Order: sequence, then C-alpha cells, then structure tokens
Amino acid sequence: MTLQEAWQWLEQFTNLEKTPSATMRTWRLDRMHALLELRDHPEACALGLHVAGSKGKGSTAAFLASILTQGGWQTGLYTSPHVTDWRERITLNGELFRPGAYLEAVEQLKQFWDALPQASRRQFVSAWGGEPTTFEWLTLAAFELFRLEGIEARVLETGLGGRLDATNAQVPTASVITLIEREHVEILGDTLELIAGEKAGIIKPGVPVFVAPQGPEAMGVFLRKAKETGSRLYSFDREIKKLELGLERNGTRVQVEFGDGELLDAQLPVLGLAQGTNAAFAALVVKTLVEEGQLKLKNNLPLAQVLRLGLERVKLTGRMQVLCRDPWVVLDGAHTAVSIELLARSWQELFGGGGTLVFGAFSGKDIGPMAAALAPFFPKVVVTKPSSFRPSDPEAMAQAFRASPHAPSTLEIAQSPSTALQWALGQNNGGPILVCGSFYLVGEILSAF
Repeated sequence: MTLQEAWQWLEQFTNLEKTPSATMRTWRLDRMHALLELRDHPEACALGLHVAGSKGKGSTAAFLASILTQGGWQTGLYTSPHVTDWRERITLNGELFRPGAYLEAVEQLKQFWDALPQASRRQFVSAWGGEPTTFEWLTLAAFELFRLEGIEARVLETGLGGRLDATNAQVPTASVITLIEREHVEILGDTLELIAGEKAGIIKPGVPVFVAPQGPEAMGVFLRKAKETGSRLYSFDREIKKLELGLERNGTRVQVEFGDGELLDAQLPVLGLAQGTNAAFAALVVKTLVEEGQLKLKNNLPLAQVLRLGLERVKLTGRMQVLCRDPWVVLDGAHTAVSIELLARSWQELFGGGGTLVFGAFSGKDIGPMAAALAPFFPKVVVTKPSSFRPSDPEAMAQAFRASPHAPSTLEIAQSPSTALQWALGQNNGGPILVCGSFYLVGEILSAF
C-alpha cells in the first residue's frame, strides 16, 4: 500500500467534507463508539485536549500542541482539512510521522474491515446506519497511529460541530471552544444559539471547559451546559486581564496579562491579529491546567518559558502564510465572514490598499459580507473555483464583488487557481497579493506555486 492508495481507500467511503448535505442520519456518534469498541479503544490517553469552534480552532489546536511539545510531551495533533497532503491531519510535534507509521495504521484498519465476515458487516451497517465515513476512518486512523507510536498527549480538532463529531467519542482532559459564528447552518442550525449548542456537545461531565471571547447568545449556551455537566468554565474575557497585539511583516507581537498578574510576551512567527488572540487563548488553557494540577510538564523549564517557546515555535499552514516576499504573496484559508473581516483588518495594517486579491469559495458560503470586507483594499480581484472538491460558482462570487460599495476596478474570472495566480502575478505590478476564501484554494495555490 502506498500513501496515495491509503488515501484512496479512506476516501472511498462517504466523505462528508465533499457532501456536507448528506442526511442527518449520517451525522451520528454511536457508530464511532462502536468502531472504537471493536478496536479496543485506541482513543484512551494520558492527556487530551479537544477543540471545537467556528473560527480559530485549527490555529488554537496548533498552538496548544506546540506548547505541550515545549513542555516535554510527545504530542499528537489531529486537524482538518489538509492543504496538500492528507498526512498533515495527523502530525507529531508539528512534523509528519515517519511514512511507514501512516501506512501501518491504515493497513491495519483496512485488514480489520476486510476481515469482517459479510454477515457481521451487514449487521454493523444495519445497527449503525451505514459504513463508517471517511472522517470517522481518519479519526480512527489518528487514534491508531498515536497508539502505535506511543503518543500519550493529544490535541484533537473537531471536523464539524462537536456533539456528533467523530472526535467527540473520547473523554479529554479539557474541552476548548473558540469563537462561534454562523456556519454550516443546514446541519448545525440557523441561529448562533443552535450552533453553540452543537459545539457545547464536547463539554463532558466534570471536565473543565475553556471558552474564547463570545457573543452573549453563545456564551449563555456554554454557561448553561457547563452548569448541567458540573464542568468548571474558564472564560477568556474573565481570565485574561489585558491583551495587546502588534502586527509587523515579520510576525505578530503578543503581550498578555493574566488574571493573576503574570505577564507573557511572545513574538509569533505567523501574521494576523486573530492569531494573536488564538495564541493567548492557548497559553491560558495550558497555564490554567498546569496551575490546577491537571497537567504536568515533563521537563524542568519554567511554565512561562514553555508558554513563550510554544507560541514562538508554532507551525501553521495556510494562516496568513507568506509564500514569497518579492512580490508579497500571502495565503490564508479564512472562509467565514468574521475570519475574513479579521484578515482584512490585518491586511490593512500590514499593506494598506492597492493589492491584488485571489478569491475562491465553495457554494453555500455567505460571499456578500466577505466581498464587502475585502473589496476596499483590492482594486484588482480575480475569482476562481477553490478546487474541484465541491461545487462553486465563480460568477456569483464576481457578482458579490461587483455589488460591494467598493467594487474593484478590475475583476477577472479564472478557470483554475493556477491561472488565477498567474493573472495576479502578471497584473499586480509588484504589489502584494492575498489568496483567501478556502483552505482548498490555498492547497491548490501551494501546489501550483
């Protein structure tokens, strides 16, 4: 089995990233629990952090894993989606595992599934509403690989929602919830309260929960859920006294004053005001767990140094990632209205106006607010399909930019991401280029570049 064959086997099942409109019956947790039971519970571990949210969950998970690594833990990180290689979803200390580890984990799962007698497989499918989905297999593969490699510290990012997400079939050391906004309304609900209810599904009885800055609707849901489950809730707004962020082209400065008066000063290697908040939130989580005795560092470094090193040595792909500096080409997977607005603010602070935008989003996204936030800074815009992974409508994207109060003076529709990049490089006269709207677009641009 090659790595490509392993991915093809995983993707032959129902891929909910490709078909998010699949029936609600497909979204369930009991099937994942059944798989884990059959595989002798590889999800069990000494230290686990579970991250859900609408925005910033992938970055927060990466910061958490980086801090734990600097604290002496061998840390497994499970995130989604991947940008160019499916192995990016399952990493060790910010790096890929040895290639053989991925193959061993997937081959074991394939052999297990193939070896099930037809009668047993039919019984499984009948009892649990179908075969495991691609995401369930990937989640199981992560657990299996972590067990194979003896990885006891794990950070898991939910794929979608929380309550019925495959990653929710484990009991973590702490639950972590980032900013909530309207997303996947056809699955999670059409109000912030309903969406927050799905995210709150990761809160477990007696397990502490950390909540990033939220609107009152979402915070009310989390407070009620924490009370119901007897889980202590730590709020970013209550636990952090002061946060100052400074944005420069070589990174983001983060200065935090925690509620107890302790200070943290770090220079992030990544760009973006949103990343500064994510970093401070991750530091709060680890600091609190250490001081409450629920997490022990495995080396002799002071906690303050562990936090700073973890933030400064994080590795993030597709989050204001600088592809080159002559001209500046920056990639960001922002694909929601709030994340795009924060991205636009960071871009304005770093580059001002006059840049070129390459934008691509899948159908179903709320393009209007995104176009309105980006258009003031980009007189030249090229829209394209993010990839062939899911349907998209470039003409509708173009219309959203035309309808913006700051409609671009030049707007093109490109047939592919690589063509869009070529057009941008040829038309920007040395000015900065931003690529955003989808992590799949980021992956296509990285491959093309």
